[in-house]
Amino acid sequence: MKILYVITGLTVGGAEIVTIDIANGMAERGHTVKLVALNNRDELSGRILPSVEVSTLNMGKSPLSFVQSAWKLRKVIKAFRPDVVHANMVHANIFTRLVRLFTRMPLLISSAHSNNEGGALRMWAYRLTDFLSDINTNVSDGALDWFVKNKWFSKKKSISVYNGINLDKFHRDATNRLAIREKYNIASADFLFLFVGRLIDLKDIPNLIKAFGIVSTQVDNVRLLIVGDGEVREEMEQMASEMPFASKITFAGKQTQTNDYYNAADCFVLSSECEGFGMVLVEAMACGLPVVATDAGGCLEVVGDRQYVAEPKDSEQLAKIMLSVVKLAPEDLARLKETNSQRSSKFSLQTILDRWEKIYGKKC
Repeated sequence: MKILYVITGLTVGGAEIVTIDIANGMAERGHTVKLVALNNRDELSGRILPSVEVSTLNMGKSPLSFVQSAWKLRKVIKAFRPDVVHANMVHANIFTRLVRLFTRMPLLISSAHSNNEGGALRMWAYRLTDFLSDINTNVSDGALDWFVKNKWFSKKKSISVYNGINLDKFHRDATNRLAIREKYNIASADFLFLFVGRLIDLKDIPNLIKAFGIVSTQVDNVRLLIVGDGEVREEMEQMASEMPFASKITFAGKQTQTNDYYNAADCFVLSSECEGFGMVLVEAMACGLPVVATDAGGCLEVVGDRQYVAEPKDSEQLAKIMLSVVKLAPEDLARLKETNSQRSSKFSLQTILDRWEKIYGKKC
């Protein structure tokens, strides 16, 4: 089968990494795979297998650049003759749908990766171009229901497909636990909460900091390690520095070996206001961590237990759940770790690749 993936860009982000992993997986399964990026921002080419052909359209923001890029994509499709065109993320989805107005595509799939992919204009564009795709997907039942409810996707041709995680990269490994803790001056006896992700408004880091502050007033030996970078990092560091518990919060910046950080922690916390799937939750669970999240997008579907899920923006409830994990008896904590580790296999990349192959094969 020939599969063409269209993506907005190759910058570091959950949706981009998921798309690359799927493209790589399909190539490893013997399919002929090509990946086209709209813009030339490239931070992830090193993750792409040599067997996956990659090209960029170098799209700019002008109307002329849009037209030129559309013609380039048309030429790619005519030359490659794919059985499936699979677009991912809002810009690539809308763009590829519009190209279909004058380019034959046997099967066009549009995949959203969140319950909120931008402002009202983008979502209206989804609604107006819905008729141009054959199948729409989102990464959780919750996110898909929201799209259907708002008529951004039509119900009759929309399905949810979870993100697939390469679990070979995330597993229990205590080897670097002490090394990571020593690096950030975290005692071995400290209970370490961890956040991994982009530092953007939708992740609601203030919610996390406030909740941790409540926890720190009731438990002495707690720490919070925030791994990631983004547009609000400086603002969040300033906010944390003004808190009476500032010495207990550490910003580690962007890290590549996140498996080591998961294994150095005692509990993972995701405080998002809006989320599509919550890949980091699966990664943490695969490493045997208890996870606490907000009920944003598909987070509850991933966690699978409402007692560890708080309402978005409710710092007090989030803190209460975080405290409940700190106070778990050793045998209950061990049981929770094992449950999470086993549950993570539901979202393994191979399981999700099986699902995509079935979807691709329906009209091929």
